[in-house]
Amino acid sequence: MENENGVIVERNPFDDESTGIITRFLSTVNEVLFHPGRFFETLDKNIVIGNVYLYYLVIVFLGYLFSFFWQNFTGGNAQATLMMQKMLSENGVDNAQFLAEFSSSVMLFYYALMFLFSAVMVFITSGFYHILMLIFGEGENGFNATFASVAFASTPVVFLIVPFCGGLISAIWSIVVAIIGFSKMQNMSTGKAALIYFIPTILMMILVVLLIGLFAGFIMNIAH
Repeated sequence: MENENGVIVERNPFDDESTGIITRFLSTVNEVLFHPGRFFETLDKNIVIGNVYLYYLVIVFLGYLFSFFWQNFTGGNAQATLMMQKMLSENGVDNAQFLAEFSSSVMLFYYALMFLFSAVMVFITSGFYHILMLIFGEGENGFNATFASVAFASTPVVFLIVPFCGGLISAIWSIVVAIIGFSKMQNMSTGKAALIYFIPTILMMILVVLLIGLFAGFIMNIAH
């Protein structure tokens, strides 16, 4: 594919409609995970949200699916069920086994609820980050570019298929991908992209410190 200057550049797999949907999806996952800089550089900055949102939903679904699988495979849910059954039996509750098994269904409901929550939160998160970008004089490529950065940054959840350490790998690499996405999609420095990304965390830490300080002061006043 040639750009406006006639220079041949590699086509972004997400924008490449000449391939099958499965190949396109797997190629996008591979590119985001292992070549995020190149991926965001070649991604259409006027990208349509609909396709990105669909990709995001599939990725998030896979992440929760992997997590649910390991919860059951490692016996986490089974242990919880046995504990519930024992506790109910000791307290003389009838149908303890049924109620304990029902508690396992609650876990499935929890994952379904979290999936719906994620489906909504991606818009809220993207909107918040885009407002921050505008405050810092960035965001020239519009909300869609910010949304794409946030959505594609969820791709590392596929690492949840790796037992025990998958969650940590996913969390760290999602941050890296998001910062690179902000930088490439909105044409800003990596430092400013990182600052914008971590502002919510910084504000949360300040809020926690203030709340702890207020609580400590309240306790001291009561003690005196």
